[in-house]
This record gives sequence, structure tokens and C-alpha cells, in this order.
Amino acid sequence: GRLVAIVSKKEEDADDLVRRCKFIYDNIPPDLLPFKPVAEYKYTELRFPEIDSKIKGFPQGPDQLRQYTCSRIFADEAAFWPQAKATFTAMKPTLEGGGKICMVSTRSPGFFKDVIEDTLDAEVGVESGYVQGTSPVQTATVTAPMEGVKEWRNAKNGFKVIDLSFKADPRKRSEEWLKSSRSGLARSEWNREYGDEWIVYDGKPVYQTYSDT
Repeated sequence: GRLVAIVSKKEEDADDLVRRCKFIYDNIPPDLLPFKPVAEYKYTELRFPEIDSKIKGFPQGPDQLRQYTCSRIFADEAAFWPQAKATFTAMKPTLEGGGKICMVSTRSPGFFKDVIEDTLDAEVGVESGYVQGTSPVQTATVTAPMEGVKEWRNAKNGFKVIDLSFKADPRKRSEEWLKSSRSGLARSEWNREYGDEWIVYDGKPVYQTYSDT
């Protein structure tokens, strides 16, 4: 009796993720999953009739999930959704009903950043002491269970945050890998895709050859 939603920017992307679920499910060894209900795939859906459950793909948007209360919601690359906040608002009944939401993304400023930094209800202005685009002081207790991984629980919105760095992969800790990954990317682009930078720069620097060293 479970409904698991997979949400992406477009319906086609959500369907691709559902098809990946089908591939993973089909390749689970029998000794790891002795009882394996039949999985029936159709566009954006993976149905399990024997247990009255399904995995359903949805595009982002304020009205896509409004009629559903899901057991679980997986949100892929949520920082790049144009309607991220409105989509989350429609997801909220899932949390209130005892379900869970997992949001995954590369860094990009906006709603997802506010979720991570626990500033969803921050007021912008001099009186509040909060300025849009700045990182507030992290009051949660941050732990590092392994190299390249940090985790904490936000005090206000209650989200468990796992900050995954490329250093979590031992193969990506060498100077050779860093040099290879940086090839063809501007420093600002690499810092956002691989590092811990939230800022998105439009256009090119005025002085492209400037160096402060």
C-alpha cells in the first residue's frame, strides 16, 4: 500500500529515473530479496500489483502532487527547478501524514539553499539582520562520519542534511584527478559543481586575466 513519488524537472526526466529503478530492481540478487513481487513498468510508473504499491514519476510543479499523499518522495536536482518552492508546498502534506521527502541536488542558490541553511522563513532586511545571499551561522551540531561527508539536523525546518563532497570517493583525492576535473571549467563553475560554492556568476569577469597572486 505504498506510493513512492520520484520528482524531476521534466516528466521525461522523471520517467528516466523510474526506468532506472526498474533496472535496479530487476538486478537485485534473489538471496538479498527472497520475496520479489512482479514489477510492471509503463511510462512514468512501476507497479507492484501483488502488494498494491507503485513508484510514480512526476514533473516539478505546484499542482502535480497536490492530490496525492505519498509514503516517500525523491526530488532530483531540486535546486534547478523553476517552481521549487511551490512544488515543496504541495509536497508538505506527505510530511504531515508521516511520509518522508529526500531532496538531492548540486548547489545552486534559491529555495534549495534555504532548505539546507535553514532560512526558509528568514526575513530579508536590515532589522532582521539577515541579508539575502549570505550564509547564516550554522547552529546545528555538524558531524563528519567519514572524509568528504558532513551531516547535521536543522533546528527549524527539521531536515537532516548530508553534505557530500567529491573527497568521499578515495579515487578523487589525488592532484591528478583535481587537474583533470578542472580542465575546461572556469574556477567559479568548478567550485559550484564540485566544491562548496553556492554563487552563480552571469557573464564573464571584466578583467579575465586578473590574478591576485
